[in-house]
Amino acid sequence: MPNSRLLHHGGRHTKVADPFAPSAPPAHASRTLPSAPPSGGGRVTLADLYRDAFALIERAVAADASGNLPSALLLYVEAVSAFTLVLHAETDAAKAALVRDQLEEYTAHAEQLQAALAADEADGDGAGASRKSESGDEADAAVDAVRARREAADFALDMALKHDEAGQNKKALSLYLDAAEAYMAVVASGVAGAEDEVAVAKTRVEAVIARAEVIKKGKAPVAQPATALKSRRLSSAMSTRRSGTSKQSSSTSSSEGYTELEKRILSASSVVNGRLFVPFLDYDLDDAFSFAQPFTDPDGLLTLSSKQQAVFAGWRRPRELVRGGRRPTMISLISAFSIRQTVITDCSFVSSLAVAAMYERRFKKQLVTSCIFPQDVSGQPKYNPSGKYMVRLLYNGVPRKVVVDDLLPVSTSGQVMCSHSTDPSELWVSIIEKAFLKLHGGGSYDFPGSNSTTDLHALCGWIPESVDMHGAEFDPARTWERMLSGLRFGDCVLTVATDSSLPAAKYDELGLVSSHAYAVLDLQEVDGVRFLLLKNPWARLSWRGAYSRHDAKRWTPELQQALNYNVSKALAHDNGVFWIDYDSLQQVYSRVHMSWNPDVFAHRYVLHDALSNKIGPKSDRHTLGYNPQYALQTVNKSKTPGSVWILLSRHVTALEERSEDYLTVHVFENTNGARVYYGERAVVRGTYINAPHVLARIDVPPGKASYTLVVSQYERLHPINYTLTIYATVPNRVTKIPLKLPGEKRLTGSWTAASAGGSCNSPSTYGRNPQYRVRLSGPSRIVLKLEAEYAVNVSLVRGTERVSVVYTSALALSTGSYRPGFAYIVSDEPIDAGDYVLVVSTFTPGQTGKFVLGVAALDAPFDISLMA
Repeated sequence: MPNSRLLHHGGRHTKVADPFAPSAPPAHASRTLPSAPPSGGGRVTLADLYRDAFALIERAVAADASGNLPSALLLYVEAVSAFTLVLHAETDAAKAALVRDQLEEYTAHAEQLQAALAADEADGDGAGASRKSESGDEADAAVDAVRARREAADFALDMALKHDEAGQNKKALSLYLDAAEAYMAVVASGVAGAEDEVAVAKTRVEAVIARAEVIKKGKAPVAQPATALKSRRLSSAMSTRRSGTSKQSSSTSSSEGYTELEKRILSASSVVNGRLFVPFLDYDLDDAFSFAQPFTDPDGLLTLSSKQQAVFAGWRRPRELVRGGRRPTMISLISAFSIRQTVITDCSFVSSLAVAAMYERRFKKQLVTSCIFPQDVSGQPKYNPSGKYMVRLLYNGVPRKVVVDDLLPVSTSGQVMCSHSTDPSELWVSIIEKAFLKLHGGGSYDFPGSNSTTDLHALCGWIPESVDMHGAEFDPARTWERMLSGLRFGDCVLTVATDSSLPAAKYDELGLVSSHAYAVLDLQEVDGVRFLLLKNPWARLSWRGAYSRHDAKRWTPELQQALNYNVSKALAHDNGVFWIDYDSLQQVYSRVHMSWNPDVFAHRYVLHDALSNKIGPKSDRHTLGYNPQYALQTVNKSKTPGSVWILLSRHVTALEERSEDYLTVHVFENTNGARVYYGERAVVRGTYINAPHVLARIDVPPGKASYTLVVSQYERLHPINYTLTIYATVPNRVTKIPLKLPGEKRLTGSWTAASAGGSCNSPSTYGRNPQYRVRLSGPSRIVLKLEAEYAVNVSLVRGTERVSVVYTSALALSTGSYRPGFAYIVSDEPIDAGDYVLVVSTFTPGQTGKFVLGVAALDAPFDISLMA
């Protein structure tokens, strides 16, 4: 099995300068952290961490002062996390002591806020309660109406600025005029109590009108719809056939590279659970988002789970759920700590959101925020007062357009019954979950379950890998090394999962949930003990074993200081975030799910294909010869090995998709790009699984190398569409290997009661077997193939007469030992021109049935005919 290292170079792969890094960091904070950011993201310095931490504190203090306690709490929690990173990186003891003092202060204040919010919720005044005007009179309702009008104006202005920046003058002008009209309506409202709204509208309306006049009088060209239509293309790098500098595959038909077969496959894969999810196009960014009435999804509401139905009160818009004069916002602060799962059984997806949010916060690279629309000119998702949102999710080979409204299910107690942010004004968690469940969950909140790598692949296109900690090939030390390096360099995000192998009472005793996913927020090693910081997406229920908050003996003062963990305070409040040692993790968890940053690979190639169940034997145990196969040629100019990862992703179009279909990828080396027929010599023999994704990894040596990639189905029960993505650190070329050899002739025949003569071990009947006359016009290498339901052989014998006995001296070529289902041979050297007799036989006499014979001469013409 190839080395599992992601990269093999002595140094790290090339990194691009961080656009967020300061041009001149303070001298005291210039040390580079051991936890470097991802490829393409620059390197995180101590100065960056200080800057981020202090910025969070400033925002927390401001939110606290304004009375926005949910936002303040979240900001303080994120600030504590940021200062913890500073503490781990700071080598100056005096500065570390100051940071530790600040940490204690901020942690204490966060706990006070938490207690205050908990008390409010206990009193029935929680953030999740349905919004009602505080005095209940018409005046408050009128102020709300003015506020809503101004929000609509703000949204129109944001969209106008975005189109203006893009040079789309016609669209920008229309939106500027919409914004101006809305602002003027606010100014003219005359509602008592809405003075702040009116003041803001007055300051903006003049600037909006002025900009609209400039566009009207300007000479800038106005983009025409026809031009936009001509330029329709897939919008995301996740979708492109080729990235990097490798040559384009000869199998492609255009710059985008989609063949007619691929177009048919992607079209068929667009209908999921009876709903159409078209590929996400750049043109879709011009969709209308503003409406006179709140938008309602034409596909209808998501169906509720039984738990939701039991306490369901109705569907509510965000404005009905946010209290105290606050306004809904899409994202106030992207944070793993703000995400809370409720009654929806999508723990893997919520954990995926958490680790993606953590990555985005830490490395300043959009993962979550880039997939939600509409967005402003800076690419940040915006709250839309009209309630229409578009979410881009990678599914069945390409990014898909998923449109949802903002109606959310609410319980009889006024609580939102879907995953949500702890800041009740934030919508991003609920909106992304709704879009994900519409596509992946069959349009229902009753989600059947998934795993985090599959969910993250849909969210951001990161490469899924699952490690079975109880499998025979599990290497604890190597896995820890890969996790630690990947997490610190920003090359991967992690989740871990339990299974149901332990009794339910045991999971309860350990404070764990069976068949549950947990986000991995941090990895640390202290005095030889390896620790993982995990988050339960329920935001409660923590580990109760070794190094848990109940284990006062192991949590020495030194360890608490090293991990910035206060056991006594953790006992007072269970937020579902806890440390667990690596040894315990291996005992009670089943899998580590790693999602890898595709930007690590300089080269990427994507193809879409189909595996038929009507060609070749029904089982790949007999032969791989009729499977889709691809020639991979690599050129590694380095003196060290490179890496190639091959990801097979099946297309799923229904929740009840057949689970008996098991797929994998086999890899063969030194094949010169030729088709392979038997699996014995695979350098990577894939494991057949019924999961959505299968990953194979190979190391490529310096210089040129050739491989054959084989997509394989254990039993060909159903046809399957799939996407194959090749990620590589070295230049490469991928071509599909034709199923039929040039000049190959295929003949069908049968063994009857009269012609089923068996093998040479039955000399009295061997001569009855079907035989063919072959005339070879010149020296040539010969290929023989025979497919049948029995153990079979093909022999090519010199001569012109029917063969009853095969003498070694006359034997030109044979497939050798009788093989079940399929026999194949290619001559190593050219066979002389002349006349030959080809005999097809089963091992046992009397075995009747059909066969398919394939014969090819690679270097000269030939004729073949059935002998009487």
